[in-house]
Amino acid sequence: MCQVLEVSKSGYYRRKKQKDDPEEKAIADLIISIYNEHKQRYGYRRIHPEIKHRGLTINKKRVAQIMYELGLKASRKQGYKKTTNSRHSNPVSENLLHRISKPQILTLYSLKNGTGCYF
Repeated sequence: MCQVLEVSKSGYYRRKKQKDDPEEKAIADLIISIYNEHKQRYGYRRIHPEIKHRGLTINKKRVAQIMYELGLKASRKQGYKKTTNSRHSNPVSENLLHRISKPQILTLYSLKNGTGCYF
């Protein structure tokens, strides 16, 4: 192949390694869009069937490699963690809010000079 193209072996493989291929860029853009559509939770195993569904044929190992090169990793949704244990045998603390007395109702008294005051 190198003799036909009249290039050196190292030049051929260096050029082959470069990612200037427009088809490669289109696949990478598609992977990024699917990844972001699904809140960055899809890995290569879920992105691969999505790409097949959209009509492209690509190996799942290639999808994994492109995702690795782009630095895309699937993140898991954080699970719910219960922080309160209501079924325990430890003593329950006293409710300190019951100590605070309720506010009294204020009554407006009118004075002879036309002003008023609250009690």
